Amino acid sequence: MNKVEIQADLARFEADAHYVGKHWDELLAKYPDHCVAVYNQQVVGAAKDPRELVEQLERKGLDPGRVYRKWLSTSEDLLIVPALSTG
Repeated sequence: MNKVEIQADLARFEADAHYVGKHWDELLAKYPDHCVAVYNQQVVGAAKDPRELVEQLERKGLDPGRVYRKWLSTSEDLLIVPALSTG
């Protein structure tokens, strides 16, 4: 991956993070206590189990390491979701 591709990936990732923040309430209502994946400002997967979400992304041909993922919790608890790979 060259510098231009890396910068484009970072810009997309930032836009996806902004999308989640802007649509937080809507996403939380639709996917409570789920980990959601957003790519190009579209939800491309959601699951209660982060491993299942990774599998969903891989089935769609998306690299989980390049997709913005966020846990949508209905509680105030801190949850750290590790980057998992099935491969």
